[in-house]
Amino acid sequence: MTPVSESTNPSNNDPLGVPAESMIWQVNLATFALTASWRTPGGGSIPLTIFHDISFDDLDFTGDLNAFSNDLGDEAEPVSLTLLPNPK
Repeated sequence: MTPVSESTNPSNNDPLGVPAESMIWQVNLATFALTASWRTPGGGSIPLTIFHDISFDDLDFTGDLNAFSNDLGDEAEPVSLTLLPNPK
């Protein structure tokens, strides 16, 4: 994984025709915890919950895990992602 330039303007070039973002990930260099957040047009951010969707057995993220589960009826559990340093 390599860093990409931060963009405050969502891309409209994806094949689905919806705006997308490339820089959503943050790494805590003290703990190596990996987190995600959406960037707002004003330069702020909205934290995302990374979760395991038990109903479909996949990994996703959302701004509100309770709303996701209530709206879709999926069983979900939050997960934590941690990068492991390369032991060269």
